Amino acid sequence: MFRYLPIEESFCSSELGNYISYGISVIDSVGNEVKRVSDVSLNESFVSELCEKCTTQNLDAIHLFDIIEDNL
Repeated sequence: MFRYLPIEESFCSSELGNYISYGISVIDSVGNEVKRVSDVSLNESFVSELCEKCTTQNLDAIHLFDIIEDNL
């Protein structure tokens, strides 16, 4: 079973300047991070809700990129 957790990250862009974005960290049953996707969205609640759905539906980590793409 995997847990999906939102992560807050700071970035700097020539177009946007400094900004905060949210990514997703995937944690396995023994507490190891098995996947991380940075800069998914600027919307914290969107990323948090997506993490909750992925965790409750026991999504395999190999599907994370597809799920993010489908929800954006």
